[in-house]
Amino acid sequence: MGDSMNERLAELEVRLAVVEERLRTLEKPVGMVEFSAETSTVNQVSWSDRLSARLLPASPGNEPMGLIAYAGAVRGEEGEIAWDFERKVEDLLALDVEPIAQVLAACGSIPRLELVRLLLHGPQNSQQLQEALGLSSGPLYYHLKELMAVGIVSQPTRNSYQVAPQRVVPFLALLVAALDVRGL
Repeated sequence: MGDSMNERLAELEVRLAVVEERLRTLEKPVGMVEFSAETSTVNQVSWSDRLSARLLPASPGNEPMGLIAYAGAVRGEEGEIAWDFERKVEDLLALDVEPIAQVLAACGSIPRLELVRLLLHGPQNSQQLQEALGLSSGPLYYHLKELMAVGIVSQPTRNSYQVAPQRVVPFLALLVAALDVRGL
C-alpha cells in the first residue's frame, strides 16, 4: 500500500471512531442518568449533550447551525400523550413566519391562555368555560375561534371543546419556552 493509501486509511479510521462515539451517545437515554460500574460515577445525560453529539463536523461551506428539540409525556383523561419533535436550526430560520406569528398571536392573550389551561384538564362545554372564566358568550366564542383557527383547540362534539390531543405537548412546550425567554 502506498503512503496516500495509508493516510486515507488512517483518516477513515479516525472518522469511524468519531461516528462510533456519536452513535454511543445517541443510544443513551435522554434525560436519564448513566452509571459507570468501572468508575462508580453517575452522569446526567441531557438533551443538549445528545443533540450536540449529533452535530456533524463542519465542512467548508457547510457549517452546521444546530438542532432544536422538545419532548414531553402527559397523562390525562384521554390516556397518555407522548410527543417529541426536532428541527434543524437552518430549517427553522427558513420557515415562513406568518403561521408562527398566527400561533403566537392566538396564545398572546390572558383569557386565551386561561382558556387553554382549563381545557388541558379535559373537555368542557361553553357554559362551563363561561362560568370558569367569567366571560359572556361573545368573547368566549371569539377566543375559541382564534384558538381553533391555529389548531390548539378542537371541538370533538357540538358544544364541547378540548385541547387537540396532538397539541397538548407542543402547547406546554410553548409555555416552557416563553418562561425561558423571560428568564423565569
